Amino acid sequence: MTTLADLTNTDLEILREAAAGKSINLDFQHVRNLLDVEPPLIEAKPIYGFQITKAGEEVVQQHQ
Repeated sequence: MTTLADLTNTDLEILREAAAGKSINLDFQHVRNLLDVEPPLIEAKPIYGFQITKAGEEVVQQHQ
């Protein structure tokens, strides 16, 4: 499992862009990092792909 301390600057930038409503291309490692945190920072949505969770938005607020 990934902890918040394990997130890279790129992971945090992805969360910032997702929180801003931007569409982002994720590679496997970033998906794994953001899903492995408890609670998950992104979630799979049918048709839409992955979307940021409330927990992900809170992490963005903490790391601004």
